[in-house]
Amino acid sequence: FKQKTAYEIGVRLVGSEMCIRDRNERHKNYRHAVEAFQKVSDKYYNQPEIASEGLFAAAAAYQKQSLDAEYDQGVTHRAIDSFSDYVALYPDGKRAVEARENIRIMKIEQAQGSLKIARYYEKKGKVPGAVRYYNEVVNLARDTVHAEEALKKIDESKPLYEAETESGVTPQ
Repeated sequence: FKQKTAYEIGVRLVGSEMCIRDRNERHKNYRHAVEAFQKVSDKYYNQPEIASEGLFAAAAAYQKQSLDAEYDQGVTHRAIDSFSDYVALYPDGKRAVEARENIRIMKIEQAQGSLKIARYYEKKGKVPGAVRYYNEVVNLARDTVHAEEALKKIDESKPLYEAETESGVTPQ
């Protein structure tokens, strides 16, 4: 019988905790998975390798949940915030590049959603609302075709704003 060190026991316990979290995630119980992964990150804050994996796993669970919640952008915001926390706390972490890429992808997805909303407002003749969402597209995904389209639409709407300013009447 070999006596185990506290570190070996700790790693085994963390491993079992992470398995429980993985099970929640597999069963799409993302809220519980996120809570559990965050607990691991908080509990093992003084062990960066473990804490960073817990934080990354929580962000990934949010990201997976966001795929099931097309109209709930709050989940996507939480995923982006969690990945951003990972990058801020562990800029040289083994998954920092992946976290940055996930942030980029989710911002593009958000921009696509904002573009749909802007088009809807434009179709309804609600130019100020459309411009608001077109600006959001540009802010979220500056170097994409979505931003190019949004900038073009913003430029096209300038005459309507000028007419509104001069006449005091809101264009429809």
